[in-house]
Amino acid sequence: MSKYHKSSIRLVLIVLVTVTILYYGFNFEIGYGIIFLIAAVGCTIYLNFKAAKKEKSEKKIL
Repeated sequence: MSKYHKSSIRLVLIVLVTVTILYYGFNFEIGYGIIFLIAAVGCTIYLNFKAAKKEKSEKKIL
């Protein structure tokens, strides 16, 4: 598993734990801040997969 995929899995786990603790532990509502966090993590995961694909294609060339 590449470093990009591991990073994406870690980000998903961090968001799930954070949202779960805030929602159930502290009774926070899921508002714009948490939605922004989920969108930012989604963008980061997209960029990670894009970088992994680019790295894989560069290795094929060499």
